[in-house]
This record gives sequence, structure tokens and C-alpha cells, in this order.
Amino acid sequence: MFPRKTIMVASFCLLLAFVVSEGKAQDPENLDLAVALVEADGSAFIFDGVAQSLVQQQTQLILSQHPKLDSAILERFKTVLMEELIKQKAD
Repeated sequence: MFPRKTIMVASFCLLLAFVVSEGKAQDPENLDLAVALVEADGSAFIFDGVAQSLVQQQTQLILSQHPKLDSAILERFKTVLMEELIKQKAD
């Protein structure tokens, strides 16, 4: 499976996305805490690997639910999801 650190980083990224989506990241204290955690554990350096893993997991989930899905649509989904994740990297 995945190393423990990868799982923790992925979990943190999802938690961070949730906080941002809820508007709680606008609180400077929450944002500073999130930035400090990312800097402390080196998450920023392994973002690409975690993003690839997330895209792969989501692709497998979609494929398990829709096994006859057109491969071109699935590839487009993977591309768009990765592009969106990369856009969020700086945040």
C-alpha cells in the first residue's frame, strides 16, 4: 500500500482543502497553522506524488463504479483533476 507519511500528507491535504472550502482559512490563525505544518513536515516537496496518488485513486473509484466508461472521458478527467490540483499547489 502507501507509506504512512504519504497517507498522512494526503489526509492533511484533504483536510486543508476542506478548511479552505469552508472559508475557515480566511482566519489568519488557521492559515498560519496550516502553512507551518506544511513547512515543518515537508509536505510541499511531496505534493506531486500525493497528487498523482490521489488522481489514481479517484480514477480507480470512478472505474469501479462505471466499468464501461469511455477511456477518452476517463483520461480527460485525470488531466483536469491533475491540472486543478497543480493550480492549488501554491495555496
